[in-house]
Amino acid sequence: MVLLFKAKITSLFSMVHCKSTTMISTHKSRYQGPENNEYLLRMGEVYEKNVDIKRKRLYRICLNFFNKKPDRGIALLAKNGFIQGNPDEVAHFFLTRRGLSRRKIGEFLGTHNSQYHTDVLNRYVEYMDVKDLPLDLAIRDFMKYFTLPGEAQQIDRIVTAFARHYSKTTYNKIFSKVNEDVIHILAFAIIILNTDLHSPHLKKEKRMTCNDFVKNTRQADELGKLPVECFEEIYHRIKNNEILPARDHVTQVANLQSHLIGKNKPNLVEQHRRLICYCRMNQYKGGNKKQNIMAHCRELFLFNDSLMIAKISRNKNGEDHYTVKFYEQLEHLSVTIYESKYVEHGIRIYDKKSNEIILIARTLSDQQRFMMDLKESLLECMAAENVRLSMQVDLQKFKNQNISLGAELIYYYKLNNGIENQRDSGLSDVEPSVSSLCPSSSSSSNVKAPSTTQPTRRLSYNSLDSGVIEGGCDL
Repeated sequence: MVLLFKAKITSLFSMVHCKSTTMISTHKSRYQGPENNEYLLRMGEVYEKNVDIKRKRLYRICLNFFNKKPDRGIALLAKNGFIQGNPDEVAHFFLTRRGLSRRKIGEFLGTHNSQYHTDVLNRYVEYMDVKDLPLDLAIRDFMKYFTLPGEAQQIDRIVTAFARHYSKTTYNKIFSKVNEDVIHILAFAIIILNTDLHSPHLKKEKRMTCNDFVKNTRQADELGKLPVECFEEIYHRIKNNEILPARDHVTQVANLQSHLIGKNKPNLVEQHRRLICYCRMNQYKGGNKKQNIMAHCRELFLFNDSLMIAKISRNKNGEDHYTVKFYEQLEHLSVTIYESKYVEHGIRIYDKKSNEIILIARTLSDQQRFMMDLKESLLECMAAENVRLSMQVDLQKFKNQNISLGAELIYYYKLNNGIENQRDSGLSDVEPSVSSLCPSSSSSSNVKAPSTTQPTRRLSYNSLDSGVIEGGCDL
């Protein structure tokens, strides 16, 4: 994984830290392959004396592993002292930390044939305060925190645990009169209704009507004893307001994906991909002549593993869209500071095929901050690869010792790494009160196409990138 800063390292980092405004001379050499990895790693060690930065980077790497393979992510979090790994703390972690894929949380909770995962699921649902809520509103609150997995057996495990908890704790005057099995049946019916009413793949005339829902659900003996008005209220609440999980970093990227147009659209939506920042620059196409300062406007989207450059346009409805001009994985990029007679605050980028693109930042500050974010993303990628290789060695040892790669892996890391003395993530805990567990929405969670009046650079506040302080679940 390579990012070759061809400028003098001391000059570049003095620019990044605003200690010097001296521009760096133009460099003509191009992409130079993976053999420069060791050089960049040494460079990172020299200029990174802040332990807190490394600690937060390691935390993000653990989250990335969770968003690919949840068991391994939890094992790494336990190994590095971010959590203790017991079911109660893992459940609390899911509810109070951002940066976790809602879908992967659902997959973890739905894992069957594992007592550890069952214990986490049970503790997870026990955090839910459903005492006074009608069943559909309780399900709505419950499903804010995760996306149901696709496997029917996994869904059944989660719904069963929820129904058990609801039937034991509810004081609702209607639903407290029925048993756990009835709650289980009706909960499934509500989930099916939500899918039926809001699936984009179902034609309007084929959607379930209120009469259909009432008739179908009241066929069960115990449900037939509940008042018709109860089912009608459930139907209309769900019809008017879809049950959805809270936004996460994947939602951000999906929103951006929906604004892409053209033939060469990359598939951006991956559970591990986070938007770090986006900024506006201008592409230099002047050759050896001066170019209008506002010509060839480009939007730069920096992710934790890739870079996309796009041209913005607006349709007749006033909606902004992006035509992708460049997209590449960070490991295949070579990036330098660029300056010429006609270019100030420039950045030169090569991909692996030596295709060149020159960008001009609006200000020196924009150039510096983008290069710092890019550097941090590259260091994260390289550190993640080292963690992956180290874990592969561990996994081979575990295989030889007949240790499974699920719960036993988590317990092994927990018991063999002295984690009681390592809980120094630098990230504040959140009290497990019901009010603090509920995710809230904020404008920062919704990626909107930038208009001409917006700033030239914007952080993605869900990304857990180098400029974000981790806190509660304020998506």
